[in-house]
Amino acid sequence: QWGKGLRILWYAPCILLFFIAGLYPVMATPARALDRMAPDLPLTLNGLDYMQRLTYYETVTSENRGEDIDLGVDYELIRWMQENIVGSPVIMEGRRYPSEYQWNGRFAITTGLPSVLGWNYHQRQQRTLDPLPRWVDQRDLNIRAFYNTADVNAAIDLLYHYDVKYIVHSGLERVQSSPAGQQKFDIMVNQGLLSVAYAIDGGAIYQVDEAALLQYLVERNL
Repeated sequence: QWGKGLRILWYAPCILLFFIAGLYPVMATPARALDRMAPDLPLTLNGLDYMQRLTYYETVTSENRGEDIDLGVDYELIRWMQENIVGSPVIMEGRRYPSEYQWNGRFAITTGLPSVLGWNYHQRQQRTLDPLPRWVDQRDLNIRAFYNTADVNAAIDLLYHYDVKYIVHSGLERVQSSPAGQQKFDIMVNQGLLSVAYAIDGGAIYQVDEAALLQYLVERNL
């Protein structure tokens, strides 16, 4: 029932908006397809192939240092997990702070196994009422403390508290943790608390011996 002038005022902006919206899939799809970590990688349906030919510069912002890490190591560890771990045991993997949009959560993301902490910001978004966001941040702090501490007792407490079954130690964990923190894994293996489930040059997956861990806790608390 509108007059011709009003119909033009209504239809013209609508048509323009629909045209602009229609440009998005046409222009965004090629842009997204070209946004690749390994531009020389041939077309493939395997979303992990890029890891076999890349290094990634991992930085420690608080110390103004960093180094290249070989993503091929992570690839081999991830593939071992995918092929050998049964069920949904909790895994512990390192984190970089701040944790958003970094090389974090790569084992949980690619294997589907639950980790001590998922994507930090998403977890806090889903838990907005205080003190829930602080509990998420506490998990982040605990993970970084686990990899940095040389105190075996503290490490055992964290493994037991979060019911961790497998521990990742690869490039990110090496760069983001202290030398003493890394050395404790050898100590815990020698004590029978951990075993090397799989290892290659540059990385390892440790498995927690649940019986030995519980026995250690009982004897410690006697």
